[in-house]
Amino acid sequence: MTKKHADEMTCPLQRIQSKGFTLIELLIVVAIIGILAAIAVPNFMNARIRAKISRAHADMRAISTAIQQFQLERNTMPLDFWTDNSDFAIERWETKFHRVGPMPPATTLEAPYYPLTSPVSYLTGLPKDPFGMPGVDIGLSERGEAYLYCAHDPDAPGQSMATVPPLARGQHIMMSLGPDRYFGLISEWPRRATPYDPTNGLISEGQIMRRSDGGLALDPNSKP
Repeated sequence: MTKKHADEMTCPLQRIQSKGFTLIELLIVVAIIGILAAIAVPNFMNARIRAKISRAHADMRAISTAIQQFQLERNTMPLDFWTDNSDFAIERWETKFHRVGPMPPATTLEAPYYPLTSPVSYLTGLPKDPFGMPGVDIGLSERGEAYLYCAHDPDAPGQSMATVPPLARGQHIMMSLGPDRYFGLISEWPRRATPYDPTNGLISEGQIMRRSDGGLALDPNSKP
């Protein structure tokens, strides 16, 4: 092979190796990646929120079924933290719950669910709100990751939390913090116990609720 032929074969390779991206080409690529990320990331986040909402509905439906079965078989209700400081709470914990779970009054949102796990497993484990915030006081002087549980206990003097329509005796309600991760259950706040409505925006004010009678709950002290 002559030197001329060798040069003819290596020159195209050298030309290819020396060619690079221009600044304009790099900027175009970066801009395209940025546009794709701006489209994909919000859609991914919204999909995660929708999945958590679906999980909260499914969880509360399963828990509500477990509570109703517990009522039917044990002829009593789990204690919520509005009534667990009453005279009958400790007696119920000792005689009907057989000291399962922490002694009343409760300090965490998980407390009402312990009797549902032992000695009969109405629930396989303590429920966790997918929007829960462990270690954060949610405005009820209580912390935890479970769904908020409230009941109109037949042994209690009245319904724990005012709702519209009122819970009948023996009925209960559960709430998830919802995508805004806030419980507005303090009377001085402008709105509280507001049902979550995704038509107001995926991340909007309100709690995901489930009543044992299948309805929603509106706090009569809420303001429009």
